[in-house]
Amino acid sequence: MNSRWTWLPPDATTESWGRPTAIRQRISLAELKAGGLVQGTSTTGYSCSEAKAAGYSLKEMKAAGYSCSDAKAAGYTCSEAKAAGYTPFECRAAGYSYEEGRVAGYRWDKDYWNGGFCDRAFRAAAAAALPPRSMVLGPLVSAYSRSLAVAPLPTKSLLAAVIAIGGDAVAQLSDGGGAGEAKGLDVERAVAFGIFGASYTGAFQHHLFDWLSSNCHGHTLARLCSASPAAEWVGWLGAAMERTLLNQLIIIPLLYLPYYFLVSGMVKGHSPRAIVASARRRYLPLLRRNWAFWVPVQKITW
Repeated sequence: MNSRWTWLPPDATTESWGRPTAIRQRISLAELKAGGLVQGTSTTGYSCSEAKAAGYSLKEMKAAGYSCSDAKAAGYTCSEAKAAGYTPFECRAAGYSYEEGRVAGYRWDKDYWNGGFCDRAFRAAAAAALPPRSMVLGPLVSAYSRSLAVAPLPTKSLLAAVIAIGGDAVAQLSDGGGAGEAKGLDVERAVAFGIFGASYTGAFQHHLFDWLSSNCHGHTLARLCSASPAAEWVGWLGAAMERTLLNQLIIIPLLYLPYYFLVSGMVKGHSPRAIVASARRRYLPLLRRNWAFWVPVQKITW
């Protein structure tokens, strides 16, 4: 009997079992991978291709320790790797292209498909521009990417709160920040920005942008403009225009600004009447400023 099969039952032979049968009926995939039964692969076990030929699913292979690179080498598509549970970072590291990731359903705003690539690109650029001992941001970007993969919603919420508080502090202390130099930081205002950033920018927009990307593809706008001379360029700009218009004409006026005034007023201890009065006074100026900046920015990013 072939020595490669000596740990199968005593009556088993290569001829009587056949490799796929022996694999499928006698040993688990984890044992298969660790067993080293194939000649020339005694240290690594069976390849992913051999396990695939034996009838194992990619999800079973993943549970047994096969990497996403193994899956790609065995001919699995990015969509199949995603269905098996491999993360977008694992798929990107395995060499799947951005287009393959897009076809598989990965999206920047949900899965951060580009995270691995951006991390490596940042490291390469930073290494070329900075001395080795100054490489501080590279590890921070890596840590942030790992945190996004494990817990995207808490990570986004925390970062949004930190950015909101930091941005407000800079605004208060700048020349245009009001009486910041004389009175110091308005802590209540900073706290309001932090709560708003964590709950709206971090948490709500995490789901909002995913929904917009999944449901707004420009088809509605194209139908509305089908008889217009603008129909041709609406065709390839439609998705970005549709998402921008929906966000800026509905979400911002009806949800974003009212929620901002509510959080800000509650943190400062204002009465409902005072909150409404402040909203009436500041609503239109803030909305116009928002449109002036964010409409072109979101049009480009989408």
